[in-house]
Amino acid sequence: MNTKQKGSPMRWAFLLLKKFSFRFRKARSLVESSPSRQAVFHSR
Repeated sequence: MNTKQKGSPMRWAFLLLKKFSFRFRKARSLVESSPSRQAVFHSR
């Protein structure tokens, strides 16, 4: 937690978004691989 990170919130948000999108994509691929879970995913 240095001053450089604090000075660039845009970069921090971008990194967080990138991490989140990666996790979401991973979860989505897992859901798509199993048909039983896919139905639940689409119903919500």
